[in-house]
Amino acid sequence: MIKLVLELFVLYIIYKFVFELIIPVYKTTKHIKKKMNEMNDHLENQQRKNQSFSSSNTDKKNEKNNDYIDYEEIK
Repeated sequence: MIKLVLELFVLYIIYKFVFELIIPVYKTTKHIKKKMNEMNDHLENQQRKNQSFSSSNTDKKNEKNNDYIDYEEIK
């Protein structure tokens, strides 16, 4: 009888450990990884947009520079 009670108690402890600690930790880490991946994707998209914007700006600056004629002062 005591052996049965002890076994049930150990099973209860294992059950509580698994369902109140291990599974929530697993779900939380999975959720955090998903969010971190989403943030990384978002940041990469932002960087791509910024790079394309900056490259278009430099192209425009180069066009402006090509429009001018070199100036030489005549004395």
